[in-house]
Amino acid sequence: SLWEFFHQPPSKDRVLDCLRKLLACHAQRARDVRAASVRVRDGRADPMPLLWIVSAGVPNGAMTALAFEPLRRWPAGYFAAKSFENLRLVVLSSLPRTRATLLLRLLGAGLTLRQAIGELAELPATAPERKMTRPNWRGLKLVTPQPPSTSEESRMELSKKSYALIDKMIKEDDALRREELIAEGIEKGIEKGIEKGIE
Repeated sequence: SLWEFFHQPPSKDRVLDCLRKLLACHAQRARDVRAASVRVRDGRADPMPLLWIVSAGVPNGAMTALAFEPLRRWPAGYFAAKSFENLRLVVLSSLPRTRATLLLRLLGAGLTLRQAIGELAELPATAPERKMTRPNWRGLKLVTPQPPSTSEESRMELSKKSYALIDKMIKEDDALRREELIAEGIEKGIEKGIEKGIE
């Protein structure tokens, strides 16, 4: 699969640019296979990979132009293009607010991102989602802009809340890491003591 990420909803032309990239990659792979004289299974060419467009918001123009419709048996927010069977779309702001979608929603913008930060902060410091995202927490402070319709005072308040949650997670994680390092040091000290006692 090929993945393209958009912090702002992409236009139809931007999505078509992504499709051209997919077609070019597929064509190059086919040329490489032929040039290497590699036998293709059952005489069939490699299948074209899926192109996943991940958008923070709803790309209305692209969805209409490319006839996107909800993917069957998938949660809300996942779409397939009727006009091109290998084109998929994930609208982060439309995903259900569940732990299963949390990591994806952290790629969102505005309210979606702020809600995801809040949910992440509520998880225990030992949660896998916290551990996986830790290297990026300071960067989250840089990408939590507020919608222009929000008053300046409200924007500042929302930003302060997001920053406070991120700072809280950093402090909790630092404390957890200290505890782990101390436990590891004690364990190594005991092992060394046992080794010296045996000698």
